[in-house]
Amino acid sequence: MNMGASPMASTTPSSMGGATGTSSGSAGTAAERTIHIKSFAYTGADSVPAGSTVTVMNMDNVAHTVTADDGSFDAVVKAGTRTTFTAPAKPGTYTYHCTYHSDMHGTLNIK
Repeated sequence: MNMGASPMASTTPSSMGGATGTSSGSAGTAAERTIHIKSFAYTGADSVPAGSTVTVMNMDNVAHTVTADDGSFDAVVKAGTRTTFTAPAKPGTYTYHCTYHSDMHGTLNIK
């Protein structure tokens, strides 16, 4: 099983309403596993279960990425859409950035 960079699972237009869905038995709700991008900044999920699905919602009018500094995940999110990626299976602290905007940085703790 490849635990490296995960392909983008889905990209869908969104009205940017609240995230919905069910948890797959892991701690945390879908809303708690959502990274929001607004005004060129990441907010939301900072800690997620290992191997969980993380949703990224881009509320800006330009594309962004959520790219792990170590290459373990990479998601491209077009303007006004959402996408998902799989969190790394190994617990730890993962820093990430936007490859399009060098001043955008975040941290995701995997439990």
